[in-house]
Amino acid sequence: MTTSQLEITQHLASREQLAQAAAVYYEGFVHKLDGLEFNSRPPEQAIRILIASIQPEMACYALSDGRVVGVAGMQYRGRRFYVVPWRVWRAEFGMVGGLWRWLWFRLGQKFVHPAADALRVDGIAVSAAARGLGVGTQLMAALDAHARAAGLRAVELEVVDTNPDARRLYERLGFVVLREAHYGRLTAGGGFTGATYMRKELGI
Repeated sequence: MTTSQLEITQHLASREQLAQAAAVYYEGFVHKLDGLEFNSRPPEQAIRILIASIQPEMACYALSDGRVVGVAGMQYRGRRFYVVPWRVWRAEFGMVGGLWRWLWFRLGQKFVHPAADALRVDGIAVSAAARGLGVGTQLMAALDAHARAAGLRAVELEVVDTNPDARRLYERLGFVVLREAHYGRLTAGGGFTGATYMRKELGI
């Protein structure tokens, strides 16, 4: 696979591509989803939840030969990449298990909101076969373009303390640090204990 073979799009043509996008996103955020947001087992369960919850138009996708190899979710103006409905929590975990997960998920959502003039990156994931090919950089450029088209002035994101390579990439792309937060044991189940919040002005 080469970068010239990639197609960057905001449209998924089939439910099969939606399932591929969910699998790629899960692969990229397995610790966060299983250990923090969904508390799910096994992997197939988390992927089912994502398939039922993803808002396809709230992401950019990298396709190779029609297969999803990269996903960049976004959040702005009250909409986000995925929102898990109560019916999904109940179907997957039952009344009691679904209720506490639903409450925990809603609590977590209150901690991350973009500024009114910004698009928030709701996670970027690239399949193992496509890493090192600049897919993430192309997806970030697509998010920048989408933000400009939507009349937004900036792109915001957070990067966890266990992913210094991603932070260096974002700094090269023009992001600056807004603040750093330390959560300790509260988020340890998701594979991180802190995050750096960053912003890039788009100059529009």
